[in-house]
Amino acid sequence: ITPFGGEELDTTGDGFLVAFESATRAIRCALALLERLTELGLTIRAGIHTGEIEDVGGKPRGIALHIASRIGARASPGEILVSATTRELAAGAGLTFADRGEHLLKGVSEPRRLFAAADPAAARPGRAARPSAAAGEYPARLTAREVDVLRLVAVGLSDAEVAEQLVVSVRTVNAHLRSIYRKVGVHSRAAAGRFAEE
Repeated sequence: ITPFGGEELDTTGDGFLVAFESATRAIRCALALLERLTELGLTIRAGIHTGEIEDVGGKPRGIALHIASRIGARASPGEILVSATTRELAAGAGLTFADRGEHLLKGVSEPRRLFAAADPAAARPGRAARPSAAAGEYPARLTAREVDVLRLVAVGLSDAEVAEQLVVSVRTVNAHLRSIYRKVGVHSRAAAGRFAEE
């Protein structure tokens, strides 16, 4: 927690309440903990929300903590769920976010859209680390971001869905696709998808 600038606020029996200076640091810490604990045979889940914390009698309180706790309860084992607010604040950090839909959280009046956070650059158990683009290890001299786009296109996501996952504009996705088509020597989305599967 400390290397990511986190401050433990409280414990909740089998969990922790931790505050961070930024949404990105909170997400990266949760992902690092998940990866490290998985290596040790332990499974965790986390919920992350961004908001103000109140100090009531020396104890952290407030709706932001309540929402974060409820988001954590919605996460599956091995999953990091974040609120839409947190996702927006982490835009541009190189993380991906899979839309998990709107959820009614106990004690919260309006539904909240939740997203599963992931770092496509991080190694996962049973999977090799993503090679460095500088090392030239991607086929057809694709960049790391082009590989991210290609992987999402190959599983059938639309340009808008790819943009949402990678927190970029549809225009940026289109530019990456044009570059992919040129480098791979294809002229269609379907052909690019077949290339990705090979």
